[in-house]
Amino acid sequence: MISESKVIEIYCKIDDFMKDYDATIANYGIKSLNSIKKRNRKFIMSDSKVMSILVLFHLIEVSS
Repeated sequence: MISESKVIEIYCKIDDFMKDYDATIANYGIKSLNSIKKRNRKFIMSDSKVMSILVLFHLIEVSS
């Protein structure tokens, strides 16, 4: 079982990484000029939350 403090630690590390990653991609990523259709709704969950759920899912699968 993963403790609550471990979950918070994992989320904080992923959040720090995603902030650096987003800044790097914004500065050095390839800009697309295509007019791709996008959804009108804004995604509710942050990338950090989604990545944390994925990491925790895999950690639980490995420890079972």
